[in-house]
Amino acid sequence: MHLPPAASWPVGAASAARALVLALLLLGCAMAALFCLLQPWGPAPLVLLLSLVLSAAWAWWGLSQPPRGQLRWDGRCWHWRSGEGEQAVRHVGWVLDWQRLLLLRIALGGQRPLWLWLQSPQMDGPWLALRRALVAQGPGAEKPADSLPD
Repeated sequence: MHLPPAASWPVGAASAARALVLALLLLGCAMAALFCLLQPWGPAPLVLLLSLVLSAAWAWWGLSQPPRGQLRWDGRCWHWRSGEGEQAVRHVGWVLDWQRLLLLRIALGGQRPLWLWLQSPQMDGPWLALRRALVAQGPGAEKPADSLPD
């Protein structure tokens, strides 16, 4: 098997991710309002509203402070470069793949995994190279990058 060539992508705020979370939040609010209107007032609607508010705040906080850096494939393994320096990535797994919007989960040594939203306005060469490198790892990329066959 031949591995894909080197690729890198800057990671930062993804406006499509914010739009997706906002749409899901509005849908959740509409469903919660409908539920509350159809139920007699009591603990169930209050628990639903509280969980909706808390999950919305948590999601918005996560999107307002996205990890910033650069995800790089050197042709053999993945690297994450941020303000703290460069680290080898143990695992890269994709969670969502909507062609121009990706949600990745990367595991660094001894740290909590990072959730990265990657977005491309167009399907250009660098974006396609990054996607090829991700697909070369297999579905979910649950094996370390350095264990790939040559």
